[in-house]
Amino acid sequence: MPVKFAAYWIAIYTFIMKRWMWIAGIVGLSAVGGWWTNQESSRDSTTRDKSGQITEAGDLGAFIIKVGDCILLPNEWSEAGVDDYVEFIKLDGVPCTELHDVEIVSARTLPDGDFPGRDALFGALSDFCVPAYEKYVGIPFDTDAPHDIDIFIPSVVGWAEGDREIQCYASLTSGEQMGASIRG
Repeated sequence: MPVKFAAYWIAIYTFIMKRWMWIAGIVGLSAVGGWWTNQESSRDSTTRDKSGQITEAGDLGAFIIKVGDCILLPNEWSEAGVDDYVEFIKLDGVPCTELHDVEIVSARTLPDGDFPGRDALFGALSDFCVPAYEKYVGIPFDTDAPHDIDIFIPSVVGWAEGDREIQCYASLTSGEQMGASIRG
């Protein structure tokens, strides 16, 4: 009888340990995934001159994007609908003298606190981005402006990880790529 009893407890112990090892593995992979995402978001493989302008193309992490950066957007952007939300960890940064889709015209770090929601963050488009565009480009933003203005905002996950920056960008209203900086 004692042998069966011991085998029973060994089976239970083995069952529990396998489950804990499985859970520990998932938690460990999640931590590594978060670390990897943060590493990719903080990477800048472009080459910049002393003024900070990109002189050679490369990956540009979401946390590294600066005012004046010219960017190629991924295919998901052109395929996305108006209400779609495209998340990215990195984009392709290029010199502004090469063809690019958008140029960053302003950036602002928001205060800590609860995630304000997408609508509140998109509210910065008219409150912050329009005046910043006008200052950056040197022309008023109106119906005759050659550019559209839009905004990169933190995701809920990014906000939880400390991302508080919004970045306003301009693109051509025609949808064509630009081949020079729009800074005025």
